[in-house]
Amino acid sequence: MTIENETIVEGGNENRVYEISYILVPTITEDAAAEKISSLKQSIAALGASFISEEEPYMRDLAYEMLRVIKNVNNRFDTGFFGWIKFELDPSKLTKVEKMWKLDEDVIRYIAVKADRDINIYTKKVVEKSIAEEVNIDTTKEVTPVTEEVASN
Repeated sequence: MTIENETIVEGGNENRVYEISYILVPTITEDAAAEKISSLKQSIAALGASFISEEEPYMRDLAYEMLRVIKNVNNRFDTGFFGWIKFELDPSKLTKVEKMWKLDEDVIRYIAVKADRDINIYTKKVVEKSIAEEVNIDTTKEVTPVTEEVASN
């Protein structure tokens, strides 16, 4: 086994870094969305993947209405659980991963792309949570904004 340009080469097979971004149906609960992703991750791990980073699914408004055929019925969604997973895998196994995502009826849409191991783009939710944890702010409490009058005193 040798390492070339941060890619592991073993017996001629190169593992590559991939990222799957996904949107799950909004009709499931947040816990069910987390369980669904955990199940899909286990299936990916069974193919020999190693995980690098991820963002847990969270509910968000979609930029436009998306259509997904589920059990021969057109379903339209304007919200969904968004998240992503970054992992390293043998490229010859990626088609099996994509097939799992395509056949899952809780997945509205997904995209799998080659990614850079060291670059992660975090959404506003993750950044706000990190900052709150860094300065020990209770994010469950409502914050009263400071007005100019109070600030000038």
